[in-house]
Amino acid sequence: MRSNAKGFLALALAMTAWVGFALSTRAISFTQLEAPEVAAIRFLAPTVLLLPWWRKALQEISQADPKACLGIAVGGGLPFFLITAWGAGLSSAAHVSIVNLGAAPLLIALTSRRFGPQPAIIATGIAVLALGTPGSGAGVLILLASAALWTIYTLTQGKARLSPLTTVLLMSAPWAIPALLLADWSSLSHAPATEIWLFVIVQGIASGILSAVSYAIALRELGAWFCSLAGAITPAIVMTLAAFILNEIPSPMACLGMAIVLAGTLPRPRRRPGQGTQALDSYPQPKMSDEM
Repeated sequence: MRSNAKGFLALALAMTAWVGFALSTRAISFTQLEAPEVAAIRFLAPTVLLLPWWRKALQEISQADPKACLGIAVGGGLPFFLITAWGAGLSSAAHVSIVNLGAAPLLIALTSRRFGPQPAIIATGIAVLALGTPGSGAGVLILLASAALWTIYTLTQGKARLSPLTTVLLMSAPWAIPALLLADWSSLSHAPATEIWLFVIVQGIASGILSAVSYAIALRELGAWFCSLAGAITPAIVMTLAAFILNEIPSPMACLGMAIVLAGTLPRPRRRPGQGTQALDSYPQPKMSDEM
C-alpha cells in the first residue's frame, strides 16, 4: 500500500485522543461531576473556541447531504456521549475503548454486507469480555448502543465530505444548549477547578476537537474501514493506563475477550498477484447507500 504519512499521523493523534476519552469518561465516576456536567463542558468548549469558523461551517452544511449531517450530529454528539458515560459507569475504561472501537468494524461489516471470519471473531471476543467481567454485562450492552452511534458517525462523515472543523461544530454546536440545560450548575460551581480544567482539556479540546479533526483527515486519507480496524488497537493502551491510573485490573477472562477482539480487528495482509511481498491493502471500503 502506498505510504500515506499524513493519514497515519492523523490516525495516531486520533487514537491518542480516544485513550484520553475512555480514561476521562470512566473517571467521571471518581469526580464530583456527573455525565451531564461533563457533557456541557465537552460540547460548549468546541462551540465557543471555533466561533470564527461558524459562518464557513454553515455554508458547508447547507450544501451537504442532510441525512449525512444528521448522522454526524447524532452519531458523534450528545446521545453518543451520554450513553457512553452511562456504560462506562457500569464497566471500566477498557470496556469503553474495546467495545466502542472494537465493535465498529463488526457493525460496519454488517451494514456493508461483507461477512467473513473477522466479524465473528470480534463478536465472540465481546461476548467473552462481557461474561468475564462480573457485574459489567449491562455496561457492555449499553456500550454496544454507543458503538452503533459511533458507526453511524464513521460512515456518514465520509459521505458528508465536510471539512474537519465543520464536522466538529456539527457534532458540538447543536448540543451545547441542551447539554447546558441538563447540567447541574450547583455541581459545576462546587467542583474543584482542577477537575473542570481536566475535562476542558481532555474532553472539550483533545476529544472534542483534536480527535474529530484528526479522525476526519484519517478517514479521508485511509478510508472508514481501515480506520475502524486500526483504531481498535487503542484498547490495549487504555487497559494498561487504566491499571495504573484508575486501578482497574481486568480479570483473566476479560483479558482473553479483549485479546480476541484485538485479533479480530488487526489488519490481515494478503498477497497481491504479481507481488512477492504482502500488502496491507486487504480492507475494502464499505458501500454507503443513500439510506441511513
